[in-house]
Amino acid sequence: MTTGVLRQQMVLSDWDRLIEAVQPWDVSGCIATDRHQPFKANVRGIAGESFYAIRVSLNRRLRQSGATPEGFASFAVMTSTSTPARFRGHDAYPRIGLTPDHEFEGASEAGFDVILFGFAEAAYQRRFGDSDQLLGRLETFGKAMLGSDPTRVRAFEALTDRLISGEKAEGSGEPEESLLRNALFQGLEDLVQQEQGAGKVVPTTVARRRALRRGLDFIEGNLKNTVSISDICTYAAASERTLEYAFREYCGVTPKTYLNARRLHAFREALREPCATSVSCVAGEFGYWHMGKLAGDYRATFGELPSETLRGPAGVRNSDA
Repeated sequence: MTTGVLRQQMVLSDWDRLIEAVQPWDVSGCIATDRHQPFKANVRGIAGESFYAIRVSLNRRLRQSGATPEGFASFAVMTSTSTPARFRGHDAYPRIGLTPDHEFEGASEAGFDVILFGFAEAAYQRRFGDSDQLLGRLETFGKAMLGSDPTRVRAFEALTDRLISGEKAEGSGEPEESLLRNALFQGLEDLVQQEQGAGKVVPTTVARRRALRRGLDFIEGNLKNTVSISDICTYAAASERTLEYAFREYCGVTPKTYLNARRLHAFREALREPCATSVSCVAGEFGYWHMGKLAGDYRATFGELPSETLRGPAGVRNSDA
């Protein structure tokens, strides 16, 4: 149980620590699809029992997926300084999204900057009522994203930065948590005021969504196999053009780039297993035979050689590459 109001500010260079830092969001998938750059994340946040606000800045191109916290009405707002991002086929700026189904997925470029925030459902309902007139048309990233405008986004951005940095919220005679939560409530109202009719949603075609889902399923089921794009197309029952359009739309990269990145991440996870004894053995399991190219691709993605991952921080295990 959270006691009082907690604030955090950190610069991270480790994927796992980022996933911990953005809780209560559950980031189950975070796949880098670019190279030649060490990972860096700036995370600043504030949280109480009935609300949270987290600002995250990332320096790598990523495909992200996961779930928002149960029991919260959760939102995501791209900031005015952020680079492009796509969430389920829609440009994310300047839009906001609510995810009552608790699932999210999208792709972002290096320089991605987002504010994640939410309210306990009981507090949210007390503020806006069961009819939820404020956000009645907003359902999920996949079904609808509510349009705003850059001026409103910048104002909300400034508000959250002030609250996270410790500036006192307006009001008196109430606990700090109530004042901060009400300030965020007001910020949300200002963000979407008179904007519910803005920005018509263009739904993704059934063919593209099916191709993406089946393509991702096939890749996950064949991480240790050498597969081609035509293999993925056959399984997805989609043309190469449809598959590429779907992956570019939802993942921000081509199917081949995503496939290679996902296999490298799985290879890295296998190297970290206690039973891993050598790089070449693990590489063989994944169908990697050109060790020089593998080492180059791996270092470009993760900033270290496979042998360094295998040894771990203590350097206690042996490796042959």
